[in-house]
Amino acid sequence: MKRLEEKEKEYLDDIREFDRESVRFYSNEYKPLREKKVVKAFLQVIGVDFGGQEVISYRPDPPDVIFGEARFEVVDLLDKDRERHKEFKDRADKSKAASCLADVCHDLHEEPSDRSPIEFAELLGRIEKEVIDKKYKKLKSRKNRIVDFGTLDLLIYVTLKKHYLIPPVKLVCPSDFLTSLRGQGWRSVSFFMEFFAGVFFSKVDAPVFIKNLKGRIIFVEDAMVASSLWQD
Repeated sequence: MKRLEEKEKEYLDDIREFDRESVRFYSNEYKPLREKKVVKAFLQVIGVDFGGQEVISYRPDPPDVIFGEARFEVVDLLDKDRERHKEFKDRADKSKAASCLADVCHDLHEEPSDRSPIEFAELLGRIEKEVIDKKYKKLKSRKNRIVDFGTLDLLIYVTLKKHYLIPPVKLVCPSDFLTSLRGQGWRSVSFFMEFFAGVFFSKVDAPVFIKNLKGRIIFVEDAMVASSLWQD
């Protein structure tokens, strides 16, 4: 019985440590690290080899991250009204105050039934409205630096707790969507979500590995990819 209590205490301590690290990871201070990890995870999904020193944070941004010829501007798409940093702070407070493992265990995993499918057309609409247009306007409004969108490769990390993606066979985007991207001037626009990745749009001078993905969906059945954001 005593050994069981010790094991439970060790597990609870591990949860608390994980929660503390999560709060740090999703703070503003760690934004450059998150951006690098997003790029590394994207490269893993699409099967591009890279060395740890090849993915470089760039300041002052944009771009956020450089990889070879790629100049990634990284942006997240979250569930509506989700405050990720606050979410992890609340969870850390709860695990810190927990007196036993049962107080936190039910929060550790989401059941698959908690997530609903999201059609690609709906996801695309959210990406355009909540991410691409907002990011463009934010960069365009900068007064201290002129942004050359023609040198930027926009990378959208879709991280939704409430939905999973039903991917299309091909990335067929509406003409209005592509016209908007061309008008804004991005060199390329890509995304990834869990085990899926693809390129919506790319110009002729975009990096070759991005151009080769244009109009394609890449899917990998590798559980390690989902944890790659936490790897060095």
